[in-house]
Amino acid sequence: MRQLQGLVRVGGTIIFLGIGLVGCQKLVDGDWFKEPLTNQNTMNKTDQSYSTNSTFYIDRQEESFRQALGKTKVSVTRDLDHLMLVMPEDASFAVNSAHIREEFGKVLDAIVVVLAEFNQNTVEIIGHTDNTGDYQFNQRLSRERAREVAYHLTQRGISTSRVTFYGMGPDNPVASNDTLSGRMMNRRVEINIKPPSP
Repeated sequence: MRQLQGLVRVGGTIIFLGIGLVGCQKLVDGDWFKEPLTNQNTMNKTDQSYSTNSTFYIDRQEESFRQALGKTKVSVTRDLDHLMLVMPEDASFAVNSAHIREEFGKVLDAIVVVLAEFNQNTVEIIGHTDNTGDYQFNQRLSRERAREVAYHLTQRGISTSRVTFYGMGPDNPVASNDTLSGRMMNRRVEINIKPPSP
């Protein structure tokens, strides 16, 4: 009986030493470092998932803007994860005025609805003019128009922390100022929708 117990002890010792040697070999071979690599892979998948969700977020927002503004003169363009709404003067302000037309106010109200639903991004409003008339007047007019749009949005619930505005005057034309149609295109207000921070 004692011999049997002795053999069991010896066998247990051998098994214990064997497991220890295998463990040491795994440590030397680097097998035990696979766990952090697995975690790293998981983190990468999470990052990819965020990127996909961010793209999906912009996709949905773009679709919402197109639906809301489809019957207006406001154009919706996209550059990667940035959206830009362009509002021509004839659909927004009277000539040489920063007073928002009544119909344009309704358009801005539709924009507010989408901005309120997709509230993780920032809103940059820029006023533009053509190059006719006094340069300083154009600078001031473009800023006042951008400010009026920003005021309209914030008065209807869009957080002021999301909104910035400024005027460019005639300094960033999108068409030639030598033609009537070109000058009309240059007189505009842009709303740039920037993506949420990662």
